[in-house]
Amino acid sequence: MLAVTGDGGAQYGIQALYTAASRRMPVTFLILVNGEYGILKGFGDYLGTKGVPGLDLDYLNYEALAKGYGIPAVRTGRPNELAVALKEAFTAADGPHMIIVDVQPGVRLEY
Repeated sequence: MLAVTGDGGAQYGIQALYTAASRRMPVTFLILVNGEYGILKGFGDYLGTKGVPGLDLDYLNYEALAKGYGIPAVRTGRPNELAVALKEAFTAADGPHMIIVDVQPGVRLEY
């Protein structure tokens, strides 16, 4: 099973890490890290409210968070590294895993 979310969106359901770890569920969390609540910034732009505080997330450490739950985590930066990390997580089947991928900030939806 693969759960894909951004670093901002992950904050809405971070308790899923506890559930997956405590039940040793074979789920891989793929966290796309751009250091911001991108969707909320996009809504703010759309509504003309730029500079809303609290939407930058450059201080979150997903490796440490995963470790705190006993979930192995790896950070990838290149497509070939991501492919290897996904294959390793899917074949391990010994509980949850986390793969962290750094992506560019500032991608916005067009309205």
